[in-house]
Amino acid sequence: SPPPPPSPPPSPPEQPRGMSIGSGLSTHHCSGIRLLDADAIHAAAARRQALGIAFGKAACMQALRPGSKVLAAGCPSLAHLDLRGANLSHATLDGVDLTGTMLDCAQLEGATLHNTHAEGASFTGANMAGVRATDFTFERADLTFVDLSRAELRASVNPTVAVIGHLSRANLTGASLADATLEGFEDSQDVVLDFANLHRALLSKCVLTRPSLRGTRLVASRLHHTELIGAVASPTTLLAGTMMTDVGLASCNFEGVELSGARMLRVSISDTSLRGATFDTAPLDLDLTATEATSLPRTPPRI
Repeated sequence: SPPPPPSPPPSPPEQPRGMSIGSGLSTHHCSGIRLLDADAIHAAAARRQALGIAFGKAACMQALRPGSKVLAAGCPSLAHLDLRGANLSHATLDGVDLTGTMLDCAQLEGATLHNTHAEGASFTGANMAGVRATDFTFERADLTFVDLSRAELRASVNPTVAVIGHLSRANLTGASLADATLEGFEDSQDVVLDFANLHRALLSKCVLTRPSLRGTRLVASRLHHTELIGAVASPTTLLAGTMMTDVGLASCNFEGVELSGARMLRVSISDTSLRGATFDTAPLDLDLTATEATSLPRTPPRI
């Protein structure tokens, strides 16, 4: 009998459809998630409706496009929907409920999320560069490996309500916040910023309680009128060239942290360990209280 025909050569691997995040997320994470068009979102919503999960009017489907005004199109809630890979770049999501929504690997570049509730939402690997958000809630949100470079994230104090907008228990591990602004977060607890990149970022008027800063890059960042309470860093945490003005560090563990070139003006440090931290001759204006700081350079007199 004739020999069997040779096997066809293996097909080349499919190119990843996801994006590559500059903060270190590989394309592999998003390779199985395709950008969704309106028809795909409509089909996904129909399946969810069959399971008894309401989605809203058909007009809402058409709103999920780049540059769209989602709330104005009659879509006040996207809560608990699977919108992984959706393209909502430059969309207006102001006032939309994103509680528990899955937006992994979504395109949200340049979008606005003012007064948006995203408690427990998942944005893993999403492109949120240049996002603007005021008075939003990202409590317990998964923002791992998200690109938030150049983002403007602000919380304000409403006269009739307590602090609006916080990042409590949000996970920003590996996220990129280069050149981002975080302002006014006065009651954010247990934020995880491990291995996040905050190069040239601005933290202003923030009170972060028990933030995790293991391996965080704060090179050339600015901390202004900000308090870190119970922060935990690691020897891989970089604050080289950081400018700290009117900053409080209380009960923090900054052992082995890189602080070369840091400038500290009116910085209060209490019950904080700086053992093994690396300093140089940068100007320091510190108020040290019960602080273990064996490797600090001589503090110049206050002027």
